[in-house]
Amino acid sequence: MNARALTSPAYDGLLERLAEHQPNNGFQSADQLTPLLTPTDMAIVLDHEPTVLADACCGEALVTHVAGYLRSNECDLNRAAFIGACLQGALAAKVRDYLLPEVQEECHRRADIQAEERTFEVGQHVRYVPYHAHGDTSHPDCENGVVSSIRTCSPVDGSPKDPPIIFVRFGSGETGQGCNPDQLR
Repeated sequence: MNARALTSPAYDGLLERLAEHQPNNGFQSADQLTPLLTPTDMAIVLDHEPTVLADACCGEALVTHVAGYLRSNECDLNRAAFIGACLQGALAAKVRDYLLPEVQEECHRRADIQAEERTFEVGQHVRYVPYHAHGDTSHPDCENGVVSSIRTCSPVDGSPKDPPIIFVRFGSGETGQGCNPDQLR
């Protein structure tokens, strides 16, 4: 995970904006960030961590393309544009890779806060969304149910309170299944 000892308001704002797009379990791969990143976002990351540019320029595929261009002794604008596109693509990939752990952390932080703030009542209709569905409520493994009971655990040693376990009855089942609050919508 990237250290965030010194951050700027622009960088923190970028992380918050990206995290808003993927609540609950967050992004699972850097590729999911692609449609959300703008050139300004990439500049913010480079301002925050300039070594990302150096990492992007050292990619094997990029070096191969640049070396081929230099060996050709041609000033072909199409080839120069291709090299520029390769540089831009390599930089975008490194920016995504750099951002992913911090955006995931922000998504999880938000999900924890949301789960703490949410309350449930017996008889309430809910939708169970398993973690592997990554917040997609239309995933085939999601199920509708009714809250049958709620178990709260209060620690005796003064440690933080554990989240409640929400028991949900699915289908015609008589016994409620224990669910974490962040898995229920």
